[in-house]
Amino acid sequence: FEMSAEDVGNAAAGFKVSMGISMGGMEEYFGLINKLADSGIADERDIVDFLDRAGANLKLFGLTAEQAAAYGSTLANIKMQPETAARMMNTLTSKLLSPGSDKAAGALEDIVGNMTDFQKLLKSDGNKAIEFFLDKVSELDKFKAAEGLTGFLGQGFADEVLRLSAAREELARNQKIALDRASWKGSLGESYDLKLDDFWSQFQLLQNEFKKLTIDVGMTGMPAMKDALEGARDIAKEIGIGLENLKAEVNIGEVIEAKDAVANLITEINSLMAMGSDNPPIQEFFANLATTVNGVA
Repeated sequence: FEMSAEDVGNAAAGFKVSMGISMGGMEEYFGLINKLADSGIADERDIVDFLDRAGANLKLFGLTAEQAAAYGSTLANIKMQPETAARMMNTLTSKLLSPGSDKAAGALEDIVGNMTDFQKLLKSDGNKAIEFFLDKVSELDKFKAAEGLTGFLGQGFADEVLRLSAAREELARNQKIALDRASWKGSLGESYDLKLDDFWSQFQLLQNEFKKLTIDVGMTGMPAMKDALEGARDIAKEIGIGLENLKAEVNIGEVIEAKDAVANLITEINSLMAMGSDNPPIQEFFANLATTVNGVA
């Protein structure tokens, strides 16, 4: 899950207010976002950004939080920026409820047909109403579709709605994922396990670099030691980034365990530093590295 702990916390607080998601259900909801991101080219941050901007209005329109996430994923997958996608959806849903002018109402009727039936659909199922509207748009040739959408929406978001109508299969795929709770209920935990496995792999590489460094100091001198230290520093930096990302995951206990392991490595570094007093510059170099690794831990 490619978001920091702070960003996840802020998003969760917003979702609780805007979409009524309980804190108990928040882990599952972020699991859905993670699943949608993994199944397409969107990333979690784009979907969350979309939901921050449009989630409340979509909920008022009649969509569930899961359906709103499916729209966010679909729009991100067709390369629409979150801000533009949110403004488009907010405009579309508000205009479907209240066209605002006779011209817009006439254009909407030209697209959907019988307005009495469409208004009943709006009241009973907001998601099906949007899907019905998009299906009707996709049935028109591109010229009539552009004319109808411009008459209904004005110049603002006609092109964006046309792009969404052309992505109905992608929307249906994401809606199917949103409905299949069993497929994403443990998604966040699976992502966390993969990241934790990657952390331990990097930690083992770091240990190997210091073992190689011990040999280099005794056998080949400063140039080889410098290369080994540079490799260790690079891996330590990756571990630091990994630990920050892991803070946003579910099992904080394992994060603490990982950080303790890095602390144990610092003890090994301190032992390695006990090389006598004949080479003060080398000892100072190790002291600086120990400080860096300590910052990661």
